[in-house]
Amino acid sequence: PRFINIETKDAPLYPATKKDYIFKGWYLNGEPIGKLPEGHTGPLTLEAKFVKPLQVTFDTCGGADFAPMDVLESGRLPEFRNPMRMGYSFQGWYFDKDYLFPFTSDSFITNSCTLYAKWKKDVYSITYDGDGGILARSNPKSYTFDDGPIVLRPAMKQGYTFEGWYNQFDKKVEFIRKNTMGDMQLKAKYTKNTSQE
Repeated sequence: PRFINIETKDAPLYPATKKDYIFKGWYLNGEPIGKLPEGHTGPLTLEAKFVKPLQVTFDTCGGADFAPMDVLESGRLPEFRNPMRMGYSFQGWYFDKDYLFPFTSDSFITNSCTLYAKWKKDVYSITYDGDGGILARSNPKSYTFDDGPIVLRPAMKQGYTFEGWYNQFDKKVEFIRKNTMGDMQLKAKYTKNTSQE
């Protein structure tokens, strides 16, 4: 309402709006007020107070980009999905780059801040089936997304010529490329030597 008189009762006050700001309330003489005072006979000046919304930015530390997010009036963030990073498992968000102070869905945010993603590098196993041959000890038993290229040493089997390593999909593997993912089961294949007289 723009006018009141001595008989005005229970006149509610509705929120004001301001672009990119959150309305905090109406104030009369510095005190918050929810409705117009009863029995007032003089002019009133009410002041609307606004605050900039708190905003959280995300540093995914190598993962897919995340858009900044406004903090809810409850002081918490709305639910959001975890980031993705090829070859890594997400370990949580942290308030600091040293990963000392974890963020959880219950964390109360009082200031605009940046959250940092923590990752653990996935390790994939390599198992070898030498089919009776002798395996090279230098062949790795595991690898990660960032390793490579990894050259595989041949197996040796008396009376046979090593033809190559073949994975679980019967595809020949001469080396493991960088940015490869997944456990591997490799089997040695040979060709029998023919005797010469």
